[in-house]
Amino acid sequence: MMRNNIYLLLLLFIFSCKEKENPDLINENLITSFDLFESSEAEQLYSFEMTCSEAGQLTVHNFTSDEIVFQENGNSFNGNLNFPVYGIDNQFNFEFISSINESAQQIDTTLTIKAAPSYLPQINIITPSTQNQKIAVSFNKAFNENYNGRPFVFDQSGNIRFHIDKTFLDGSTTKPFEIIPANEGKNNFITVKFNAVYIISKDYAVEKVIETAPFTLHHDAIILPDGTLLLAAQDPSLDTDQDQIIQVDTTSGSIVKHWDLRTVIEPGRTVISGSPNDWLHVNSIWYDESSHSITVSGRHQGVFNIDFEDGALNWIIASHAGWDAAYEDYLLTAIDEEGNAYENNVQNGQISAESFDWPWTQHAAMLNEAGNVLVFDNGFYRNYQYGNSYSRAVEYEIDTVDMTIKQKWQYGKERGLSFASDIVGDVDVLDNGDRLIFSGLIWEDVPKAELVIIDQSSGYVKFQAELIYSNQNVGGNFIWGDFDFASRAEILP
Repeated sequence: MMRNNIYLLLLLFIFSCKEKENPDLINENLITSFDLFESSEAEQLYSFEMTCSEAGQLTVHNFTSDEIVFQENGNSFNGNLNFPVYGIDNQFNFEFISSINESAQQIDTTLTIKAAPSYLPQINIITPSTQNQKIAVSFNKAFNENYNGRPFVFDQSGNIRFHIDKTFLDGSTTKPFEIIPANEGKNNFITVKFNAVYIISKDYAVEKVIETAPFTLHHDAIILPDGTLLLAAQDPSLDTDQDQIIQVDTTSGSIVKHWDLRTVIEPGRTVISGSPNDWLHVNSIWYDESSHSITVSGRHQGVFNIDFEDGALNWIIASHAGWDAAYEDYLLTAIDEEGNAYENNVQNGQISAESFDWPWTQHAAMLNEAGNVLVFDNGFYRNYQYGNSYSRAVEYEIDTVDMTIKQKWQYGKERGLSFASDIVGDVDVLDNGDRLIFSGLIWEDVPKAELVIIDQSSGYVKFQAELIYSNQNVGGNFIWGDFDFASRAEILP
Protein backbone atom coordinates (compact mmCIF):
# COMPACT_ATOMS: atom_id res chain seq x y z
CA MET A 1 0.00 0.00 0.00
CA MET A 2 0.96 3.60 -0.12
CA ARG A 3 2.23 6.21 2.19
CA ASN A 4 3.30 9.72 1.66
CA ASN A 5 4.49 12.90 3.24
CA ILE A 6 3.25 16.40 2.56
CA TYR A 7 4.05 19.81 3.81
CA LEU A 8 1.08 22.18 3.99
CA LEU A 9 1.29 25.91 4.42
CA LEU A 10 -0.75 27.41 7.22
CA LEU A 11 -0.44 30.80 8.86
CA LEU A 12 1.92 31.99 11.55
CA PHE A 13 0.21 34.48 13.76
CA ILE A 14 2.21 36.81 15.97
CA PHE A 15 -0.03 38.35 18.55
CA SER A 16 0.21 41.46 20.67
CA CYS A 17 -2.35 41.79 23.48
CA LYS A 18 -1.91 45.53 24.08
CA GLU A 19 -5.51 46.63 24.60
CA LYS A 20 -6.59 44.96 21.33
CA GLU A 21 -9.60 42.76 20.87
CA ASN A 22 -7.92 40.77 18.10
CA PRO A 23 -4.26 40.00 17.31
CA ASP A 24 -2.29 41.53 14.47
CA LEU A 25 -1.33 39.34 11.53
CA ILE A 26 2.40 39.89 11.00
CA ASN A 27 3.57 37.28 8.52
CA GLU A 28 2.84 33.91 6.91
CA ASN A 29 5.71 31.53 7.47
CA LEU A 30 4.42 28.46 9.28
CA ILE A 31 5.13 25.09 7.69
CA THR A 32 3.06 22.22 9.00
CA SER A 33 4.24 18.65 8.70
CA PHE A 34 1.67 16.04 7.66
CA ASP A 35 3.62 12.78 7.60
CA LEU A 36 1.77 9.76 6.25
CA PHE A 37 4.97 7.76 6.03
CA GLU A 38 5.71 7.66 9.74
CA SER A 39 2.42 8.07 11.58
CA SER A 40 -1.05 6.67 11.23
CA GLU A 41 -2.19 9.38 13.63
CA ALA A 42 -0.49 12.26 11.87
CA GLU A 43 -0.94 15.69 13.42
CA GLN A 44 -0.68 19.24 12.23
CA LEU A 45 1.32 21.84 14.09
CA TYR A 46 0.27 25.46 14.58
CA SER A 47 2.89 27.75 16.13
CA PHE A 48 2.15 31.12 17.72
CA GLU A 49 3.90 33.93 19.56
CA MET A 50 2.08 36.37 21.82
CA THR A 51 3.41 39.25 23.87
CA CYS A 52 1.20 41.12 26.37
CA SER A 53 1.84 44.39 28.17
CA GLU A 54 1.05 42.82 31.51
CA ALA A 55 1.41 39.44 33.17
CA GLY A 56 -1.39 36.91 33.24
CA GLN A 57 -2.49 33.45 32.19
CA LEU A 58 -3.03 32.41 28.58
CA THR A 59 -5.33 29.45 28.00
CA VAL A 60 -6.06 27.96 24.59
CA HIS A 61 -9.07 25.68 24.04
CA ASN A 62 -9.85 23.57 21.01
CA PHE A 63 -13.33 24.82 20.17
CA THR A 64 -14.48 21.43 18.83
CA SER A 65 -13.36 19.25 21.73
CA ASP A 66 -13.16 21.96 24.43
CA GLU A 67 -9.79 20.48 25.30
CA ILE A 68 -7.16 22.77 26.83
CA VAL A 69 -4.25 22.51 24.41
CA PHE A 70 -2.05 25.24 25.93
CA GLN A 71 -1.91 27.03 29.27
CA GLU A 72 0.90 29.18 30.65
CA ASN A 73 1.51 32.13 32.99
CA GLY A 74 3.58 35.16 32.02
CA ASN A 75 3.40 37.97 29.52
CA SER A 76 5.38 36.42 26.65
CA PHE A 77 4.15 33.16 25.16
CA ASN A 78 5.54 30.79 22.58
CA GLY A 79 3.45 27.72 21.89
CA ASN A 80 2.63 24.90 19.55
CA LEU A 81 -0.86 23.53 18.99
CA ASN A 82 -1.10 19.97 17.75
CA PHE A 83 -4.35 18.61 16.38
CA PRO A 84 -5.37 15.49 14.45
CA VAL A 85 -5.25 15.38 10.69
CA TYR A 86 -8.96 14.65 10.36
CA GLY A 87 -11.12 17.73 10.21
CA ILE A 88 -9.79 20.55 8.07
CA ASP A 89 -11.12 23.48 10.11
CA ASN A 90 -9.96 23.77 13.69
CA GLN A 91 -10.97 26.77 15.78
CA PHE A 92 -9.11 27.70 18.93
CA ASN A 93 -10.25 30.04 21.67
CA PHE A 94 -7.43 32.17 23.10
CA GLU A 95 -8.28 33.52 26.56
CA PHE A 96 -5.92 35.84 28.45
CA ILE A 97 -6.71 36.64 32.10
CA SER A 98 -4.77 39.58 33.51
CA SER A 99 -3.09 39.01 36.87
CA ILE A 100 -3.58 42.70 37.73
CA ASN A 101 -7.30 43.22 37.23
CA GLU A 102 -8.38 39.66 36.41
CA SER A 103 -10.07 40.89 33.25
CA ALA A 104 -10.48 38.25 30.53
CA GLN A 105 -9.77 38.85 26.87
CA GLN A 106 -11.10 36.41 24.27
CA ILE A 107 -9.31 35.94 20.96
CA ASP A 108 -10.87 33.60 18.42
CA THR A 109 -9.05 32.35 15.36
CA THR A 110 -9.88 29.62 12.88
CA LEU A 111 -7.05 27.62 11.36
CA THR A 112 -7.82 26.32 7.89
CA ILE A 113 -5.67 24.21 5.64
CA LYS A 114 -4.82 25.98 2.41
CA ALA A 115 -7.78 25.53 0.08
CA ALA A 116 -7.53 22.83 -2.56
CA PRO A 117 -7.25 24.11 -6.15
CA SER A 118 -10.56 24.60 -7.88
CA TYR A 119 -9.54 22.29 -10.73
CA LEU A 120 -9.73 19.28 -8.40
CA PRO A 121 -13.01 17.35 -8.30
CA GLN A 122 -15.79 18.28 -5.91
CA ILE A 123 -16.29 15.35 -3.54
CA ASN A 124 -19.77 14.44 -2.30
CA ILE A 125 -20.25 11.73 0.32
CA ILE A 126 -23.23 9.51 -0.50
CA THR A 127 -22.79 6.82 2.15
CA PRO A 128 -20.71 7.98 5.14
CA SER A 129 -18.02 5.75 6.59
CA THR A 130 -17.87 4.80 10.25
CA GLN A 131 -14.07 4.71 10.00
CA ASN A 132 -11.43 7.27 9.20
CA GLN A 133 -10.27 6.88 5.61
CA LYS A 134 -7.46 8.33 3.55
CA ILE A 135 -8.16 7.68 -0.13
CA ALA A 136 -5.54 8.38 -2.80
CA VAL A 137 -6.76 9.19 -6.30
CA SER A 138 -4.73 9.20 -9.51
CA PHE A 139 -6.32 12.28 -11.03
CA ASN A 140 -5.47 13.66 -14.46
CA LYS A 141 -6.29 17.26 -15.29
CA ALA A 142 -6.99 17.96 -18.97
CA PHE A 143 -4.93 20.85 -20.27
CA ASN A 144 -4.04 21.94 -23.81
CA GLU A 145 -5.24 18.65 -25.35
CA ASN A 146 -3.02 16.72 -22.95
CA TYR A 147 -3.05 15.67 -19.30
CA ASN A 148 -1.23 16.76 -16.18
CA GLY A 149 -1.16 14.23 -13.36
CA ARG A 150 -2.36 15.82 -10.11
CA PRO A 151 -2.84 13.05 -7.53
CA PHE A 152 -4.65 13.91 -4.32
CA VAL A 153 -5.93 12.37 -1.09
CA PHE A 154 -9.36 12.89 0.46
CA ASP A 155 -10.84 11.72 3.72
CA GLN A 156 -14.07 10.06 4.82
CA SER A 157 -15.76 13.46 5.11
CA GLY A 158 -14.95 14.42 1.51
CA ASN A 159 -12.22 16.89 2.51
CA ILE A 160 -9.17 16.97 0.24
CA ARG A 161 -6.29 16.39 2.66
CA PHE A 162 -3.47 17.15 0.23
CA HIS A 163 -2.55 17.18 -3.42
CA ILE A 164 0.61 17.21 -5.50
CA ASP A 165 0.86 20.10 -7.93
CA LYS A 166 4.27 19.66 -9.52
CA THR A 167 5.32 20.42 -13.08
CA PHE A 168 7.40 17.25 -13.28
CA LEU A 169 4.06 15.39 -13.23
CA ASP A 170 2.85 17.17 -16.36
CA GLY A 171 1.86 14.53 -18.85
CA SER A 172 -0.37 11.54 -18.07
CA THR A 173 0.81 9.54 -15.06
CA THR A 174 0.15 6.05 -13.73
CA LYS A 175 0.25 4.90 -10.11
CA PRO A 176 1.66 7.84 -8.15
CA PHE A 177 1.34 6.34 -4.68
CA GLU A 178 3.26 3.11 -5.25
CA ILE A 179 5.76 2.83 -2.40
CA ILE A 180 9.30 1.77 -3.18
CA PRO A 181 11.58 0.77 -0.26
CA ALA A 182 14.77 2.79 0.09
CA ASN A 183 17.84 2.79 2.30
CA GLU A 184 18.17 4.41 5.73
CA GLY A 185 14.50 4.05 6.52
CA LYS A 186 13.39 6.37 3.72
CA ASN A 187 10.38 5.48 1.66
CA ASN A 188 9.88 6.97 -1.77
CA PHE A 189 7.11 6.60 -4.28
CA ILE A 190 7.12 6.30 -8.03
CA THR A 191 5.26 7.57 -11.03
CA VAL A 192 5.99 7.08 -14.71
CA LYS A 193 5.48 9.06 -17.87
CA PHE A 194 6.71 8.75 -21.43
CA ASN A 195 10.19 7.18 -21.28
CA ALA A 196 11.18 7.59 -17.64
CA VAL A 197 10.45 6.39 -14.12
CA TYR A 198 10.39 9.16 -11.52
CA ILE A 199 11.36 8.21 -7.98
CA ILE A 200 9.94 10.90 -5.73
CA SER A 201 11.13 11.70 -2.22
CA LYS A 202 8.92 12.39 0.78
CA ASP A 203 9.06 16.13 0.20
CA TYR A 204 8.05 15.64 -3.45
CA ALA A 205 11.44 16.36 -4.95
CA VAL A 206 12.56 14.25 -7.90
CA GLU A 207 15.16 12.02 -6.29
CA LYS A 208 15.98 9.91 -9.33
CA VAL A 209 14.96 9.63 -12.96
CA ILE A 210 15.42 6.28 -14.70
CA GLU A 211 15.35 6.56 -18.47
CA THR A 212 13.86 3.51 -20.20
CA ALA A 213 14.74 4.24 -23.83
CA PRO A 214 14.09 2.84 -26.32
CA PHE A 215 10.89 1.92 -24.50
CA THR A 216 8.21 4.41 -23.57
CA LEU A 217 5.91 3.81 -20.61
CA HIS A 218 2.17 3.86 -20.07
CA HIS A 219 -0.70 2.76 -17.81
CA ASP A 220 0.90 0.72 -15.02
CA ALA A 221 3.89 0.16 -12.76
CA ILE A 222 4.33 -2.65 -10.22
CA ILE A 223 7.01 -2.98 -7.56
CA LEU A 224 8.18 -6.59 -7.40
CA PRO A 225 9.23 -8.33 -4.15
CA ASP A 226 12.92 -7.87 -5.02
CA GLY A 227 12.47 -4.09 -5.40
CA THR A 228 12.66 -4.03 -9.19
CA LEU A 229 9.88 -2.52 -11.26
CA LEU A 230 7.51 -4.19 -13.69
CA LEU A 231 6.36 -1.62 -16.25
CA ALA A 232 3.81 -1.56 -19.06
CA ALA A 233 5.83 -0.40 -22.06
CA GLN A 234 5.83 0.34 -25.75
CA ASP A 235 8.56 0.03 -28.37
CA PRO A 236 8.32 3.03 -30.75
CA SER A 237 10.27 1.18 -33.41
CA LEU A 238 7.41 -1.29 -33.84
CA ASP A 239 4.24 -0.72 -35.83
CA THR A 240 2.11 -1.88 -32.87
CA ASP A 241 1.30 -0.04 -29.63
CA GLN A 242 1.23 -0.83 -25.90
CA ASP A 243 2.16 -4.52 -26.16
CA GLN A 244 5.46 -4.76 -24.25
CA ILE A 245 6.46 -5.29 -20.59
CA ILE A 246 9.86 -4.53 -19.09
CA GLN A 247 11.53 -5.14 -15.72
CA VAL A 248 13.82 -2.35 -14.48
CA ASP A 249 16.43 -2.33 -11.71
CA THR A 250 15.91 0.90 -9.73
CA THR A 251 19.51 0.95 -8.48
CA SER A 252 21.35 0.58 -11.78
CA GLY A 253 18.54 1.81 -14.00
CA SER A 254 19.11 -1.10 -16.35
CA ILE A 255 16.41 -3.12 -18.10
CA VAL A 256 16.60 -6.57 -16.54
CA LYS A 257 13.98 -8.40 -18.58
CA HIS A 258 11.67 -7.78 -21.53
CA TRP A 259 8.47 -9.51 -22.63
CA ASP A 260 7.20 -8.95 -26.19
CA LEU A 261 3.52 -9.84 -25.90
CA ARG A 262 3.24 -10.23 -29.67
CA THR A 263 5.04 -13.55 -29.17
CA VAL A 264 2.47 -14.62 -26.55
CA ILE A 265 -0.68 -13.73 -28.47
CA GLU A 266 -0.26 -13.11 -32.16
CA PRO A 267 -1.91 -9.89 -33.36
CA GLY A 268 -4.84 -10.50 -35.66
CA ARG A 269 -7.96 -10.99 -33.52
CA THR A 270 -10.16 -8.00 -34.28
CA VAL A 271 -13.52 -8.72 -32.61
CA ILE A 272 -13.08 -5.76 -30.20
CA SER A 273 -10.68 -3.47 -32.05
CA GLY A 274 -10.05 -3.36 -35.77
CA SER A 275 -6.87 -1.35 -35.32
CA PRO A 276 -3.75 -3.30 -36.35
CA ASN A 277 -1.64 -0.96 -34.22
CA ASP A 278 -3.69 -0.86 -31.02
CA TRP A 279 -4.53 -4.55 -31.19
CA LEU A 280 -3.85 -5.28 -27.49
CA HIS A 281 -3.77 -2.06 -25.43
CA VAL A 282 -2.28 -3.27 -22.14
CA ASN A 283 -3.83 -1.25 -19.31
CA SER A 284 -2.79 -3.22 -16.22
CA ILE A 285 -0.16 -5.74 -15.15
CA TRP A 286 -0.10 -7.80 -11.97
CA TYR A 287 2.60 -10.05 -10.47
CA ASP A 288 1.56 -13.11 -8.45
CA GLU A 289 4.36 -14.44 -6.28
CA SER A 290 2.79 -17.82 -5.51
CA SER A 291 2.58 -18.78 -9.20
CA HIS A 292 5.50 -16.57 -10.31
CA SER A 293 3.34 -15.25 -13.13
CA ILE A 294 2.15 -12.01 -14.68
CA THR A 295 -1.53 -11.31 -15.26
CA VAL A 296 -2.12 -8.87 -18.11
CA SER A 297 -5.24 -6.89 -18.92
CA GLY A 298 -5.32 -6.17 -22.64
CA ARG A 299 -8.31 -3.91 -23.30
CA HIS A 300 -8.93 -5.40 -26.74
CA GLN A 301 -8.10 -9.07 -26.06
CA GLY A 302 -9.20 -9.86 -22.49
CA VAL A 303 -7.18 -10.98 -19.48
CA PHE A 304 -4.34 -13.48 -19.82
CA ASN A 305 -1.61 -14.94 -17.64
CA ILE A 306 1.99 -15.70 -18.58
CA ASP A 307 4.95 -17.36 -16.87
CA PHE A 308 7.37 -14.79 -15.47
CA GLU A 309 10.51 -16.63 -16.59
CA ASP A 310 9.81 -17.61 -20.17
CA GLY A 311 6.62 -15.69 -20.99
CA ALA A 312 4.71 -18.89 -21.82
CA LEU A 313 0.95 -18.44 -22.02
CA ASN A 314 -1.01 -20.11 -19.18
CA TRP A 315 -4.65 -19.11 -19.71
CA ILE A 316 -6.98 -16.55 -21.32
CA ILE A 317 -10.18 -14.99 -19.94
CA ALA A 318 -12.11 -13.65 -22.93
CA SER A 319 -15.07 -14.44 -25.13
CA HIS A 320 -14.19 -17.33 -27.45
CA ALA A 321 -15.04 -15.58 -30.71
CA GLY A 322 -12.31 -14.78 -33.20
CA TRP A 323 -9.43 -16.78 -31.74
CA ASP A 324 -7.06 -18.81 -33.88
CA ALA A 325 -7.17 -22.56 -33.25
CA ALA A 326 -3.72 -22.37 -31.63
CA TYR A 327 -5.27 -20.62 -28.61
CA GLU A 328 -8.28 -22.87 -28.02
CA ASP A 329 -6.54 -24.87 -25.29
CA TYR A 330 -5.79 -21.68 -23.35
CA LEU A 331 -9.33 -20.26 -23.39
CA LEU A 332 -11.13 -20.87 -20.08
CA THR A 333 -14.59 -22.38 -20.44
CA ALA A 334 -17.39 -20.62 -18.55
CA ILE A 335 -19.37 -22.87 -16.18
CA ASP A 336 -22.31 -22.32 -13.84
CA GLU A 337 -22.53 -23.06 -10.10
CA GLU A 338 -23.21 -26.76 -10.80
CA GLY A 339 -20.16 -27.02 -13.03
CA ASN A 340 -22.07 -27.17 -16.31
CA ALA A 341 -20.67 -25.35 -19.31
CA TYR A 342 -22.78 -22.51 -20.66
CA GLU A 343 -24.15 -22.62 -24.19
CA ASN A 344 -21.98 -21.53 -27.10
CA ASN A 345 -23.64 -18.12 -27.40
CA VAL A 346 -22.42 -17.32 -23.88
CA GLN A 347 -18.94 -18.75 -24.50
CA ASN A 348 -18.64 -16.70 -27.69
CA GLY A 349 -19.94 -13.53 -26.02
CA GLN A 350 -23.05 -13.03 -28.18
CA ILE A 351 -25.21 -13.06 -25.02
CA SER A 352 -24.64 -12.82 -21.29
CA ALA A 353 -25.95 -15.40 -18.84
CA GLU A 354 -27.80 -14.31 -15.73
CA SER A 355 -24.88 -15.36 -13.51
CA PHE A 356 -21.96 -15.05 -15.92
CA ASP A 357 -20.46 -12.60 -18.34
CA TRP A 358 -17.00 -12.07 -19.72
CA PRO A 359 -15.08 -8.88 -18.94
CA TRP A 360 -15.21 -6.31 -21.75
CA THR A 361 -12.53 -3.61 -22.29
CA GLN A 362 -11.59 -4.24 -18.66
CA HIS A 363 -8.98 -2.69 -16.33
CA ALA A 364 -7.12 -3.52 -13.09
CA ALA A 365 -6.97 -7.30 -13.38
CA MET A 366 -5.39 -9.02 -10.38
CA LEU A 367 -5.16 -12.35 -8.54
CA ASN A 368 -6.30 -12.33 -4.92
CA GLU A 369 -5.02 -14.58 -2.15
CA ALA A 370 -7.50 -17.28 -3.07
CA GLY A 371 -6.13 -17.34 -6.61
CA ASN A 372 -9.33 -15.82 -7.99
CA VAL A 373 -9.23 -13.18 -10.69
CA LEU A 374 -10.63 -9.78 -9.73
CA VAL A 375 -11.17 -7.19 -12.47
CA PHE A 376 -12.98 -3.96 -13.26
CA ASP A 377 -15.20 -4.87 -16.19
CA ASN A 378 -15.85 -1.60 -18.04
CA GLY A 379 -18.46 -3.23 -20.25
CA PHE A 380 -17.87 -1.15 -23.36
CA TYR A 381 -18.79 -3.12 -26.51
CA ARG A 382 -20.42 -5.83 -24.35
CA ASN A 383 -21.84 -8.63 -26.53
CA TYR A 384 -20.30 -6.77 -29.50
CA GLN A 385 -22.80 -3.92 -29.15
CA TYR A 386 -21.30 -0.46 -29.47
CA GLY A 387 -21.75 1.56 -26.27
CA ASN A 388 -22.26 0.55 -22.68
CA SER A 389 -25.04 -0.64 -20.42
CA TYR A 390 -23.14 -1.18 -17.17
CA SER A 391 -19.69 -1.48 -15.59
CA ARG A 392 -18.87 -3.68 -12.61
CA ALA A 393 -16.28 -5.22 -10.37
CA VAL A 394 -16.30 -8.98 -10.92
CA GLU A 395 -14.50 -11.92 -9.33
CA TYR A 396 -13.92 -15.21 -11.13
CA GLU A 397 -12.84 -18.56 -9.75
CA ILE A 398 -10.58 -20.30 -12.25
CA ASP A 399 -9.48 -23.93 -12.45
CA THR A 400 -6.22 -24.14 -14.41
CA VAL A 401 -6.39 -27.97 -14.52
CA ASP A 402 -9.88 -28.28 -15.98
CA MET A 403 -9.44 -24.84 -17.66
CA THR A 404 -12.80 -23.53 -16.44
CA ILE A 405 -14.01 -20.20 -15.10
CA LYS A 406 -16.92 -19.50 -12.75
CA GLN A 407 -18.28 -16.10 -11.79
CA LYS A 408 -18.32 -15.81 -7.98
CA TRP A 409 -19.34 -12.23 -7.30
CA GLN A 410 -20.04 -8.90 -8.97
CA TYR A 411 -21.08 -5.36 -8.12
CA GLY A 412 -22.28 -2.78 -10.62
CA LYS A 413 -24.58 -4.56 -13.07
CA GLU A 414 -27.57 -3.58 -10.96
CA ARG A 415 -26.45 0.09 -11.12
CA GLY A 416 -26.74 0.33 -14.91
CA LEU A 417 -25.47 3.50 -16.56
CA SER A 418 -25.24 5.32 -13.22
CA PHE A 419 -22.02 3.38 -12.53
CA ALA A 420 -20.80 2.84 -16.10
CA SER A 421 -17.28 3.96 -17.08
CA ASP A 422 -16.21 3.30 -20.65
CA ILE A 423 -12.47 3.83 -20.36
CA VAL A 424 -11.05 3.67 -16.80
CA GLY A 425 -11.67 1.93 -13.49
CA ASP A 426 -10.07 0.15 -10.57
CA VAL A 427 -10.77 -2.55 -8.02
CA ASP A 428 -8.73 -3.57 -4.97
CA VAL A 429 -8.91 -6.02 -2.09
CA LEU A 430 -8.50 -4.15 1.21
CA ASP A 431 -6.67 -5.56 4.22
CA ASN A 432 -9.95 -6.52 5.92
CA GLY A 433 -11.24 -8.29 2.83
CA ASP A 434 -13.56 -5.52 1.68
CA ARG A 435 -13.53 -4.48 -1.99
CA LEU A 436 -12.76 -0.97 -3.16
CA ILE A 437 -14.37 -0.26 -6.54
CA PHE A 438 -13.67 2.88 -8.52
CA SER A 439 -15.61 3.81 -11.65
CA GLY A 440 -13.36 6.53 -13.01
CA LEU A 441 -15.41 8.33 -15.69
CA ILE A 442 -19.20 8.20 -15.49
CA TRP A 443 -20.74 10.31 -18.21
CA GLU A 444 -24.21 11.22 -16.96
CA ASP A 445 -25.62 14.72 -16.45
CA VAL A 446 -22.14 15.80 -15.30
CA PRO A 447 -18.86 13.92 -15.81
CA LYS A 448 -17.86 12.27 -12.54
CA ALA A 449 -16.32 9.26 -10.83
CA GLU A 450 -17.67 7.12 -8.03
CA LEU A 451 -15.90 5.17 -5.32
CA VAL A 452 -17.55 2.36 -3.36
CA ILE A 453 -16.20 0.25 -0.49
CA ILE A 454 -18.29 -2.87 -0.08
CA ASP A 455 -18.41 -5.95 2.12
CA GLN A 456 -18.18 -8.65 -0.51
CA SER A 457 -19.87 -11.36 1.53
CA SER A 458 -22.95 -9.34 2.49
CA GLY A 459 -23.07 -6.77 -0.30
CA TYR A 460 -23.28 -4.03 2.32
CA VAL A 461 -21.93 -0.69 1.06
CA LYS A 462 -19.69 0.73 3.79
CA PHE A 463 -18.66 3.90 2.01
CA GLN A 464 -19.67 5.69 -1.17
CA ALA A 465 -18.45 8.96 -2.64
CA GLU A 466 -18.78 10.73 -5.97
CA LEU A 467 -16.13 12.97 -7.51
CA ILE A 468 -17.58 15.68 -9.76
CA TYR A 469 -15.03 16.78 -12.36
CA SER A 470 -14.62 20.50 -12.93
CA ASN A 471 -13.17 20.28 -16.48
CA GLN A 472 -11.98 23.77 -15.63
CA ASN A 473 -9.46 24.18 -18.43
CA VAL A 474 -11.30 22.36 -21.20
CA GLY A 475 -14.69 21.97 -22.85
CA GLY A 476 -15.69 18.78 -21.08
CA ASN A 477 -16.49 16.92 -24.30
CA PHE A 478 -15.85 13.21 -24.71
CA ILE A 479 -12.72 13.79 -26.77
CA TRP A 480 -9.30 12.74 -25.50
CA GLY A 481 -7.65 15.72 -23.82
CA ASP A 482 -10.96 17.58 -23.40
CA PHE A 483 -12.16 16.01 -20.13
CA ASP A 484 -10.73 15.35 -16.66
CA PHE A 485 -10.57 11.80 -15.37
CA ALA A 486 -9.11 9.63 -12.60
CA SER A 487 -7.72 6.19 -13.35
CA ARG A 488 -7.03 4.68 -9.92
CA ALA A 489 -8.09 4.98 -6.29
CA GLU A 490 -6.51 3.27 -3.29
CA ILE A 491 -6.71 3.35 0.50
CA LEU A 492 -3.69 4.74 2.29
CA PRO A 493 -2.65 2.84 5.43
